Amino acid sequence: MAYDGIVTAAAVYELSGLLKNGRIDKIVQCEADEIHIGCYAGGENYRLLLSANAGNPRMHLTRTKKEAPMIAPPFCMVLRKYIQGGRILDITQNGYDRTVTFSIEHPNEMGDFCLYTLIVEIMGKHSNIILTNESGTILDAIKHIDSSVNSYREVMPARPYILPPEQKKILPSDIDAVSLLMDSALSFENENLRADKFLLNNISGFSPLLCKAVCIQAGVDFTGKMGDFSQNNIASLRDTLLSVCNDIKNNNFKPKMLLAESDNPYLPPAPKDVHCLSVVSGEYVKVYNTVNLMLDEFYGSIDAVQRLAQKKSNVAKNIGLALDRCKRKLAEQQEAVTANDDYEKFKITGELLTANLYKIKPGTEAVTVDDYYQNPPAERTIKLDTNIAPSLQAQKFFKKYRKAKSTYEQNQEHCLNTIEEIEYLENVAQMLDTCTLADEISEVRQELKEQGYIKFDGTDKKKKPGKKVKEPAVTKPLKFTSVDGFEIWVGKNNKQNDMITTKIASGADIWFHVKNAPGSHVIIRAASVPGGIIPDTTIEEAAGIAAWYSSVKNSTAVDVDYTTIKNVKKPSGAKPGMVNYFNYSTIRVKPLPRG
Repeated sequence: MAYDGIVTAAAVYELSGLLKNGRIDKIVQCEADEIHIGCYAGGENYRLLLSANAGNPRMHLTRTKKEAPMIAPPFCMVLRKYIQGGRILDITQNGYDRTVTFSIEHPNEMGDFCLYTLIVEIMGKHSNIILTNESGTILDAIKHIDSSVNSYREVMPARPYILPPEQKKILPSDIDAVSLLMDSALSFENENLRADKFLLNNISGFSPLLCKAVCIQAGVDFTGKMGDFSQNNIASLRDTLLSVCNDIKNNNFKPKMLLAESDNPYLPPAPKDVHCLSVVSGEYVKVYNTVNLMLDEFYGSIDAVQRLAQKKSNVAKNIGLALDRCKRKLAEQQEAVTANDDYEKFKITGELLTANLYKIKPGTEAVTVDDYYQNPPAERTIKLDTNIAPSLQAQKFFKKYRKAKSTYEQNQEHCLNTIEEIEYLENVAQMLDTCTLADEISEVRQELKEQGYIKFDGTDKKKKPGKKVKEPAVTKPLKFTSVDGFEIWVGKNNKQNDMITTKIASGADIWFHVKNAPGSHVIIRAASVPGGIIPDTTIEEAAGIAAWYSSVKNSTAVDVDYTTIKNVKKPSGAKPGMVNYFNYSTIRVKPLPRG
């Protein structure tokens, strides 16, 4: 976990210097498990974020402003009652655990100053934010934990606050104890422990990341067993550990973000982890002046990615449901086509009965006729309905013929329409995967609403009789410059596809699309370079980009169709992003990552 006890200590150290004696001006609960506290201290305004989110619990200053709900949740109202307008007296950490206490002075209804404690517990899925009075009684918590969940430690109003169970580990600030601890590294109970696990099990506040970094700095294998290390290995590990603990004791923090190299060479490295000690390093590192700025940027980027993923997931769920529905419908239609594809047999039977009507007497159960439709002709026995007059026997089969033929033809047409609908939905799913901005995802969602796949809700503008509803502006498509200097435009959703194909492209521009698969529309603007003659290198580059922005981008080689824009037509009434094209050429290329 990025937010370990040492990072917590660094955050507390910074917050104490900034917020101590500051006044709490505003409290909002933006999420079910997140509080924002506005503070005024030292002539500056600060926004403190406290989160008990199970995935990303944290505490740091933030520059992000979130919209507050119209009606404040109960816990927010309790905080406003007891600590809004109060003064922060102190900010402390319980040892090197991820439990932080804000001591706050606030006047009661009588004007007497009372002491309240806001406790932030950063413990993964057990994280919580708790308010207690001066006697240690819980006033409220952002998460209520009753005895049915935890019989030892209830977190409920009117219950006494109990600290989380203490971990019997050595404090990093106790240098002598750490030295003695290393002398016991070869003891029987520790000899089979990995080096990083040994540190993790014995040093308070250390995370797996920090334990591995200490081992690497000491030049020992963090996966090696303690009992296999030489005295020199143990001494090196002890010296490195003592140096790290001295940095912690002296608040010698060096905030840094570790970055993971992106698979896409056109995208920057993504945030991977954070820490605040110089011993933690990596190939890609971003250094910060303050721990709070580092945490805000790290968790802000994670939050943005998660929110984008959640937004995508919600839309993808609707597309998936529609696709499943279409595929079930297609299976039923194909079954109906198969069941009625021999409808001609009813017509033949009717014609045979008409030709042999003289042989049929009232009440006859069957008649044998010469079937001249067979080659060579042969006798055939036809069962009859004894309840129908002879003159109507043939009409019964002609009626079956018409019904079966109609069912066959209608379901054939329905199959074609359903296949087209499936292709459209698969294309929308591909476009959704391409989207990297919230507004682009919103456009996909709006498109699905307009096509009837998602119901309109209260956020949609309703069209009043006689008035036009202004269409929202379409987000900007991607634009690249080829090696030869030509503009290459890429649509990231169907609205952008329609924009670049029907509005931006013109004249001698060349249009690209991956062959027989969902993908983006891509164009080369011929007029973007004087002369307008597009070389083969730019055509190959644009085709590679079209292959990358498609459902087959992971293939080693992809066929891409291309033609001049005049050969691309959007049929009247066609769904967004759907076009017909002709007089095209095909090029086989390797997908070219661009982003």
